[in-house]
Amino acid sequence: MSDQASSLFIRWLQREVAPALGCTEPVAISFTTAYAAKHLATPCEKISGFISANLYKNATGVTIPGTTVNGVALAAAIGAFGGDADKGLQTLAGITSQHVEQAQALVDAGHVTIDVQDTPDFIHLDLTLSAGDQTCRVVVKGTHTNVVELYINGEQQPLHAGENSASPDAPHPPQRRLNCQLSLSRKRMTLLSPRRLRILRLFWKPPASIAHWLQKANRKSMG
Repeated sequence: MSDQASSLFIRWLQREVAPALGCTEPVAISFTTAYAAKHLATPCEKISGFISANLYKNATGVTIPGTTVNGVALAAAIGAFGGDADKGLQTLAGITSQHVEQAQALVDAGHVTIDVQDTPDFIHLDLTLSAGDQTCRVVVKGTHTNVVELYINGEQQPLHAGENSASPDAPHPPQRRLNCQLSLSRKRMTLLSPRRLRILRLFWKPPASIAHWLQKANRKSMG
C-alpha cells in the first residue's frame, strides 16, 4: 500500500474513532436532546420526534451510560436534564441520580414521545424539546454527534464551523470510566471488504468489546 493510501486510511480511521462512555447509541440520543436543551431558557417540559429504526434497535435494550436504567425515552430525557453536548460522545459524563429522577418523572408523565422511522441513514435523529413557549429542534445524521439542522421556535439557525462536534479541549473522564469504542456502526463493519479488514488490522487493534464483530465481518465477507 502506498504512503498516500496509508495516510488517507489513517485520517479516515482517526475521524471514525472517538472516546465514548459506554454504548454510543443511547449517547447519541442524549447528545441530541442535550444539544437542544442548551438553546432553551428554561428546563425541558416535553420531548418529541423520531429516530431511525436501526438506532432504536441498538439503543433500546442497553444500559444508559452513567446510570442503571435503559430505554430510548429515558436516554432522551436524561440528556435534556443533565447532558453536556459540548463533550460529544461523553455527553453523559456528569449525570447524577437527580437527573435520572427528573427524566423518569418526565417519561412517567407521558411527555416524551419518540417514534421510529426507517431512514436511509443508519444514524438519524430528529428531536424537538419544548419549554414554555420555546422549542428547539435538532437533527443529527450520519454519525452520533453530527448536527445537520437546528431550529429555534421553528426558525432554522446557521450552524457554525465546529458546532456539530465536541470541543477538542473538553476534559476526559477518569480512565476507568472511559470506554473507547469504534464510532462506525456494526452495519458498516459488516460491509468492509476482506482487503479493508486486513488493512484495518494493520493500523488498529480493536478493544475486546468489539473485536468479535470484526472477526464476524471477516468471516461473512470471505464466505
